[in-house]
Amino acid sequence: MNRSALTRLMPEGPVGTWLAGFRIDSSSQTPLYLQIASEIEHRIGHGRIAIGERLPPQRALAELVGVSRNTAVQAYRELERRGWVRSRVGRGTFAALPLDRAVPNPSWQPQFSASISRVTRPFMGEVNTEQAGRLSLASGKVAADPSIIGTFRQMFDLVLEREGARAFEPGPPQGIPALRAALAAHLHAGGADVRPQEILITAGARQALSILASILVDPGDTVVTEGPTYRGAIQAFQGVGARIICVPTDGDGLDLEALESVLAYTRPKLIYVIPTFQNPSSVSLSLERRHLLIEAAARRAVPIVEDDPYWELRYEGARLPRLKALDTWGGVIHVGTFSKLVFPGVRVGWIAGPPGVIRQAAVAKAGGGLHVSSLPQWAMARLLEENLLEPHLRRACQRLRSKRDLLLASLARHARGRLMARRPEGGLFVWARLPAPVQAADLLKSTSAKGVDFVAGPAFWPSGGDPYAMRLCFAGLDEPQLEEAAAIVGRSLASALTGVEPGEERHPERAPAGYMECGRRRGRAVPGRRA
Repeated sequence: MNRSALTRLMPEGPVGTWLAGFRIDSSSQTPLYLQIASEIEHRIGHGRIAIGERLPPQRALAELVGVSRNTAVQAYRELERRGWVRSRVGRGTFAALPLDRAVPNPSWQPQFSASISRVTRPFMGEVNTEQAGRLSLASGKVAADPSIIGTFRQMFDLVLEREGARAFEPGPPQGIPALRAALAAHLHAGGADVRPQEILITAGARQALSILASILVDPGDTVVTEGPTYRGAIQAFQGVGARIICVPTDGDGLDLEALESVLAYTRPKLIYVIPTFQNPSSVSLSLERRHLLIEAAARRAVPIVEDDPYWELRYEGARLPRLKALDTWGGVIHVGTFSKLVFPGVRVGWIAGPPGVIRQAAVAKAGGGLHVSSLPQWAMARLLEENLLEPHLRRACQRLRSKRDLLLASLARHARGRLMARRPEGGLFVWARLPAPVQAADLLKSTSAKGVDFVAGPAFWPSGGDPYAMRLCFAGLDEPQLEEAAAIVGRSLASALTGVEPGEERHPERAPAGYMECGRRRGRAVPGRRA
């Protein structure tokens, strides 16, 4: 085996690191595998090999030392028997210390799941935002309105006065009756005919999706989603072993012709959609397509899970009915949350669906110990009963519209026509596309180093998607912060395009309908050519 092939087999570092000073004596009466084991033990014990460091694969070790692979296997087995290494199937062999030795600086790296990088990488932007001084366009959190915080304080006081100790007791798995009744009335006012017994209260929409995935999907089942779609849903369905098929979207939402083609050759367990201000694209499924989607699902008796956290965050345009309000066959399961409507810390969401689904979901919730605190449930019930949510939502939509306009205008000034973005009518996100050769992951490295995070587009597909797409959330920052973040994104893009003359950069594919060019016209983002 040549040196370059050996290098590829090594976990990290040059081959010389392992060759240097590694001596075995073929004439010795001590078996070769024991000599190798003792040499590696000595290096671990004296710190030349760090605890937690991954050792060469058996084949590479054999080539490096000049022995048979079987001898290398025996050496690793002896080291594991002595406690100097730990083996992980599919991961490799890692340096360790025997249990009777003190571990001065233990390493957790060998203990992590092999899939941890795939699971956690998309969320690094959200984790980074907790660091002081960073500007997050990544997190989907809504900045809390001081007025609603004051209102909640009043609701808590009222609940404690009326309910006393009962407000701190665990409620029923389905949720406290007062909130389910108030929420049913709220949904009914929005056009969805839902009864209290058809509602399950959850700790937000993500928990609701995890519960539904656990009771509806078996390993190997097919789930149809939009492409792109919400990362939390991807994780929920992948977590139960589902096969995910993504149906493309355009400016009117899910492509129904493509969906019909998928349904013609596979029978999915369910169809998952975000019909209004979709995360991440912010598009809304048109009224015609809403009807067609329900008809297509009804013909094949395939349930629809409607994830609808942004329906009430519309700040322009005509309101479209929820899928639940159009459901004529009882196959739509509706999911919502107050964390996007009030403030992020209100972890109160819900599932609204057929009684049989709700009963089974309540059993799964209780079995998993997924309790939702009673006090915020009581407070949300009082907020709905006192009709205090609607005026708050009107103020919230005004603020969000202003932030959207500011972000688009700032991108127009700083990106200088080299960025394409959708102008959403509601929701929390701007979905944008970069010109080739700049990919979103590379731009993110640049902006993150300057303190600005966003989410690169491939995170919104199960196996990676459009590398030129990016999602920017404008809801969590104030106006000066948005201006600063947009300036950093624009300058980073300009730097990435250094040497590429204006007009020479290109969008690699036809951009979906609904995009506009962020160009310059009196300091505002303006509609441009359809790409």
